[in-house]
Amino acid sequence: NIKFQPTSQQGVSFGENDRTPTITVNFGKPAEVQSVTLPRDRTPNGNVAQFEVTFYSPHGHKINHKPILSSSSPNENKKKPAELDSSQIPSNTRVSRVVITIVSTTNGESPKGVVLDIQACTEATTELSTSHLSSTDLATKATDEVANETTTAASAALRCQTENILVEEFGIVDAEAIIETAKGETKVIGYIIRSNNTGWTPPSAFSSLSIGFRYPVQIGRILVTANNLKQWRLYYQSASEVFPYWIAFNNSMVLTNNEIIFSRTLNATKIRLTPNSDLENLRLEVFACVSFLTETTTTNRPCVLTEWSDWGACSRTCGIGYQIRTRKTNSSDICDDEQLIEHQSCMGRRCQCSIDEAFYKRVFHKEPSDNTEIGYIFTYSNSTNASKNIIYVNDTIDQGTVIRTKDYCYIVYCTAEGLKLSNNQCVTTTIMSSTTPITNNTQCAMQQFSNAPIKVNTGRCISRQSFPQEHCGGYCKSDSDYECKCCSIGTTYLQSVLFDCLVDGSKSVTEEKMIDVRRIQSCSCNECHDDCTIRQYESSPLRINSNRCVSRENVPRERCGGHCESDSDDQCTCCSITKTYLQPIIFDCLVNEAQNVTEQRTVEIRRIKECSCNICSNRSLNNGK
Repeated sequence: NIKFQPTSQQGVSFGENDRTPTITVNFGKPAEVQSVTLPRDRTPNGNVAQFEVTFYSPHGHKINHKPILSSSSPNENKKKPAELDSSQIPSNTRVSRVVITIVSTTNGESPKGVVLDIQACTEATTELSTSHLSSTDLATKATDEVANETTTAASAALRCQTENILVEEFGIVDAEAIIETAKGETKVIGYIIRSNNTGWTPPSAFSSLSIGFRYPVQIGRILVTANNLKQWRLYYQSASEVFPYWIAFNNSMVLTNNEIIFSRTLNATKIRLTPNSDLENLRLEVFACVSFLTETTTTNRPCVLTEWSDWGACSRTCGIGYQIRTRKTNSSDICDDEQLIEHQSCMGRRCQCSIDEAFYKRVFHKEPSDNTEIGYIFTYSNSTNASKNIIYVNDTIDQGTVIRTKDYCYIVYCTAEGLKLSNNQCVTTTIMSSTTPITNNTQCAMQQFSNAPIKVNTGRCISRQSFPQEHCGGYCKSDSDYECKCCSIGTTYLQSVLFDCLVDGSKSVTEEKMIDVRRIQSCSCNECHDDCTIRQYESSPLRINSNRCVSRENVPRERCGGHCESDSDDQCTCCSITKTYLQPIIFDCLVNEAQNVTEQRTVEIRRIKECSCNICSNRSLNNGK
């Protein structure tokens, strides 16, 4: 059950009748267990206070005939989990199965939000190194017991350089998770990239290869074999990110060797390679410490379900909505919510918008004259040639149609809720296809590509319409030989966008929200910025808790800023936050407003530790000021 993974945000919750459940973990390979922990601070409702463990040998015999009792997690401190450390676990003993029984909880209820963090390492595959079956930070912690020396990042990386996790016996990568992206389209290519197979040949320029892992892995080494390999770049998604995005390895440095050995293990759930387009037969080996939880069972009774009901009515009479079907169970306390309800999209007739005189006055602030022209709809016969259709008052347009007004100051959208008007921008933009090259003859302009819904509020709100991603690109003429000019964002504007947002605590119930999203208004040729780094400004006291707490010292505001060079014409690279840290700051907090009484409190405030050039996401665009 993947919900037991230490990276899970919800964990596994047991029914009220299952107060002391037993969890069985079967290892893919026999391993020496270093610690067993049931953390409470990974999930909002984690309540495990104490558990006991029985270890089994590869032959199926009990290693400890009496269960070993863990430490107790105090009710008032979630950061101190119930755990077994190496001093309580039989040393130098290979284990094939761990049976965990939860003994008690902090609130007397059935266990909630249960996740497992088991630290272990497998038997060494060579005399020089040991490979680990790992959950988060497993390689680092396991080294202490295996090598009897102080753990370092380098030794952890070394021990993750011997097992190629793409081989079939590990089962870490599904064929469907090996994907080629070319010209904006994706295609599953499967196991042809394995070292004993034919290999992958990019179909076009700027093609990329991505691989998703079933569980987080600690990568120590990557080996690429191909005909005519000249250069490549590496991107990855980190398991430590709640909302993953592509991170450029080493600021998108061009790699020219066919092998990269990491001084520190790369904690990843996905990797992506962008090699030179004229190579052939690329084969890949990824050496890593792999995820530990290969199979998990519990003593829960099976969830017996009825047949699905018919699909309900569509939530909208026109445009795209959703419909629901449900089923029931006689033991709902042990069935997950997602097993009882399903959603699917539906679409009735296509919505339409009528452009009337009132809308004309709203746009142009005057009564329509003999010329009732509103604007233009641009259509493209191919990626470069565009024609425009004129739209007049009293015309009707279909949902999804975009109109640029005749003065080029507004963009009008026909949505399921009617006509929506962007903020005044008064600029002419260039609509680019993802394959249109940027040459020295392309003037600096805002360019749009890759239409997709926008996600905000940590992914809980999704826009009903798709919007183009944007960046500034094109040629800028420098004034002198000593000054470089770059095409960069000039001004921005706020556009009101309709979102469907999950209601707090729900996985399926949504509500409509209108949210202002910041978009690029214009681009201009400006002096090139310094490298991507932390910028500090406006040093002043911090205010938190509805201004009831004020820091005693001035604290500089921070953001990431600087120039990032994109890898290709259809991919934007932005300067964004890579690492953060918590800084303790002393605040004076108001406790009695009537008497103006304050008390001193120390609060940890998250600050920026490191910035780097990463692939731009919708989040980067939305937050760009």
